[in-house]
Amino acid sequence: MPAQTAATNGAYYTQGDTWPPITAVLTDNTGATVDLTGATVTIRVAYARWSYYYSPTQLIVTDASCVVHPDQTNYQGQVQWTPSAGDTDIAGDFKYTFEVTFPGGGVQTFPQNTQLPLHIETKLPGA
Repeated sequence: MPAQTAATNGAYYTQGDTWPPITAVLTDNTGATVDLTGATVTIRVAYARWSYYYSPTQLIVTDASCVVHPDQTNYQGQVQWTPSAGDTDIAGDFKYTFEVTFPGGGVQTFPQNTQLPLHIETKLPGA
């Protein structure tokens, strides 16, 4: 299966899956790709539905490291996150964003105007 991209309408897993990775190209509010040279990128995954009882929104993945493509000349803005064991254990609908820390210390969240959907399907019983 090819890598899941943020350009598709979300990422889909079954409980316990750690493959395929999510690949995204981060762009600014004008649509231009962001130069990630020297930057660090993390991902946050949270429940999609807000509830009075879980304010602020409860995270299931907090600041997990992403891989920035080393060739920012030809693959500018490209990042990849591969779930670790435990990251997809809870079935349901979630949303995710990327947080970039630039070399000068500035922090920016992508995408800037929304969160991306992620669905984790319940694993069928059995072996």
